[in-house]
Amino acid sequence: MVRFVALFVVLVLLLGGLVGGDRTDSLRYITWDGLEPDKWASIWLIRKLHPDAEIVVRPIGAPLEGGIPFGVPDSDLKRTQGVSIYENLLKSFGIRDPALVALGQIIHDIEISPWKPDRHAHSVSIEQAFRSLQERFPERRVPMACYSRFFDRVYEGLQAGWKEEEWHVLETIGKKEDSCCEGKTVLAKRDDRPFVGRIRIHEVLNMIAAGKKVVFVDAREAEEFDDVHIPGAINLQLRDIDERVRDRFQDADLVIGYCIKDFRGFEVARALAEAGVRPTAIMEPFGLAGWRSLKLPVAGRGISEEEGLEALMACARRGGRC
Repeated sequence: MVRFVALFVVLVLLLGGLVGGDRTDSLRYITWDGLEPDKWASIWLIRKLHPDAEIVVRPIGAPLEGGIPFGVPDSDLKRTQGVSIYENLLKSFGIRDPALVALGQIIHDIEISPWKPDRHAHSVSIEQAFRSLQERFPERRVPMACYSRFFDRVYEGLQAGWKEEEWHVLETIGKKEDSCCEGKTVLAKRDDRPFVGRIRIHEVLNMIAAGKKVVFVDAREAEEFDDVHIPGAINLQLRDIDERVRDRFQDADLVIGYCIKDFRGFEVARALAEAGVRPTAIMEPFGLAGWRSLKLPVAGRGISEEEGLEALMACARRGGRC
């Protein structure tokens, strides 16, 4: 309760400008990059409510100092059990705008409870349009102004009560004939400097359980790899990394370099980052030693790749309990 009250006071002081008070020009938010509509709707919401705020999007695992973190582990403004980042932001900001609340219902349908009946009639159409927008750009790197246009139009449609056929206008955003990047406020700025993050193993497991594509890169020699490795890992040594490897990781949500204790793993992750692979990270606790200390599944001699992958997915779904 004390922590909640403290957070509320901080939000009132920092976010007073969101509801008509004095501007807070120095307000700065920081989050990790991602493809989820929850992430980009949350960025759009902060920008809409506070146009003067600075929003920085960094690679997964990058440091979060110098601002208010949101949508990341250990932040107060994040996804919680059964509640999206966006919905938690609405609650924290005290927002009652019916169209903004409806967008929260749509995000909930898409990301929180896709197996349950939709709360909103147009959730499916909006999700399909969002996926189509991302597919129009190499590596799904949508210009932020196009994300801005997308959620502006969604908000407009929710306010106006569009019928099903009217939502097809979302499908034109980002096409060659669309100038969505012109004259639009940039939602945030990407900090894309090559960076090797550190991410806790339980967060890696959460990503796997959520269906994210996590690629493990084992930096050790082939004999070591064949003996034991993380299920599904790629065996790639530092000496073999050049700019051509980038294509192998285009669809990855996170690329993790590792070895026994991550001395070689860090070097491989850094070389991949310098070759243009994003985002890269190493794990905590470090390397295969840290992985095995948590009794997580492995593959190698006596354990097939298929058995290891099946066991890993089961562990991930149980929150790391194997």
